[in-house]
Amino acid sequence: AGVNVGPAIALGTVPFAMWTVGLAISGFDPVSPDLMDRWEHLLVGVDSSADLEESTEQAIGILRNTWVASEILWFAGLLALGIALTRRFAGAADLPRAGRWQRLDLPDGLIAALIGGLALVLLASHAALTAVGWNLVFGTGALYALRGTAIEVFWMDRGSVSRGMRTLFFVGNVVLFLPVFLILTAVLGMLDTWFDFRRLKGSEGGSHPLSVFHQSSGDDLKE
Repeated sequence: AGVNVGPAIALGTVPFAMWTVGLAISGFDPVSPDLMDRWEHLLVGVDSSADLEESTEQAIGILRNTWVASEILWFAGLLALGIALTRRFAGAADLPRAGRWQRLDLPDGLIAALIGGLALVLLASHAALTAVGWNLVFGTGALYALRGTAIEVFWMDRGSVSRGMRTLFFVGNVVLFLPVFLILTAVLGMLDTWFDFRRLKGSEGGSHPLSVFHQSSGDDLKE
């Protein structure tokens, strides 16, 4: 009570995150060991079974390397949804306050987690460290994609883009260009760490890299 929704969700997610990380450390495998055997049995006699088996192995490998971050993000998302629904339908005024989606921001220090994750993915020789790296990359990438989406909505507000055109933009990109669109949106959210596209930081210098790009033109103060 009395705090903004972002910090509240982060704090509420901590216990679940600790439990999930504990499961991973204990050796928990989200994929049943006999799953591949059952899948291979189903593929017997099926054309292109080799390609399907290879795709399945790749998908399971991605799941095993990113399930921790995925579970934590799902929990945080459900917690945010629960707060929003409770405020809307129960009128709980003492719940954490949510700001405008267009002004969604992330701590600048999050970039260190992304860089550390990439370093582990590229340089670590131990499978456990590589998995930690993939979880960091996946988790931070998802958060940056959310901030990138907020930036896109912010620019649409500035351009007075209609609701229908916004829906067409997002649905069209998701249906036709999902992998590329998602990556570009995440990159946009990451670059906001340095360039502050929405001028949310105001005119303070800051302590982050290339903080000169955070200088405000003053037009954001007129809102």
